[in-house]
Amino acid sequence: MTPAVGAVMDIRFGVTDEDFVRYVTDFGLIHVEFKREYLTGHPETPDPDRVSELSERYGVSVTYSGNEAKAHPLQGCG
Repeated sequence: MTPAVGAVMDIRFGVTDEDFVRYVTDFGLIHVEFKREYLTGHPETPDPDRVSELSERYGVSVTYSGNEAKAHPLQGCG
């Protein structure tokens, strides 16, 4: 599997999921990770269908992480 460089969506960003994915791809990154805190704490959390739609539209891979993940915020996860 090829490593992907991307960014982690965190509740502190205060933007919509699509705004964040657009921001990531504007920098040429190809991966988005959604943190559990974002998925459980943001009032406009995307459902799996929405995440799939964004992934296809913007050409990014997506992963999910919980509190136990220790990845650097800009490290892509395969």
